[in-house]
Amino acid sequence: MFLKLWEERDHISFISGKYLGSEPRAHFFAHVLPKGAFKKMKCDEENIVFLTMEEHHRQHFGSIKDDPQWQKWFELKEKLLIKYNAIT
Repeated sequence: MFLKLWEERDHISFISGKYLGSEPRAHFFAHVLPKGAFKKMKCDEENIVFLTMEEHHRQHFGSIKDDPQWQKWFELKEKLLIKYNAIT
C-alpha cells in the first residue's frame, strides 16, 4: 500500500512542501491517527501523509501543538476522527 501511495502522490511533505526525493523511505510515511489506537484507520490512505524525517520525528517526539505550520495536520486529524467515529 505504501508503494502505491508513493506512485500516486507527489513526493512532497504534507507539512512543509519539501521535496522528498525519488526513493521511498519508511520515515516518509506517517499516520495522522495512530495505527495502534485507531486500528480501523491503519490502512486508510487518507490517514497516511508524507513527512520529512525531521517532521516525522517531531510529530512523534516534539511539540507541534502550537506551531501554525502544523495547523493542516490538526485539521486533517479532526476530519479523520469524524470519519473514524462514523465507521465504528
